[in-house]
Amino acid sequence: MPHHTYYLDIYFPAFKVGIEVDGSQHLLRQDKDAMRDHNLQQAGIEIWRYTAGEVMGDCRGVACQILYRLKNRAAFKGRLGEEL
Repeated sequence: MPHHTYYLDIYFPAFKVGIEVDGSQHLLRQDKDAMRDHNLQQAGIEIWRYTAGEVMGDCRGVACQILYRLKNRAAFKGRLGEEL
């Protein structure tokens, strides 16, 4: 999902949360990723990163963790609804 000049692997606009799944190529571009995350955070978007190994090894677990974090974020901000 595009945001300005950035593409996010997954974006939840209602929560202003972006999910990034990092493969091995990200080991060589950590400085660029840090700058990108900073710019997105300045725009009010929080980035949650997972490695490709985490996703491939335990996709269900990662999905459950993301859902748990979104629910906690929604409850904290008073936006908990039936959509989750």
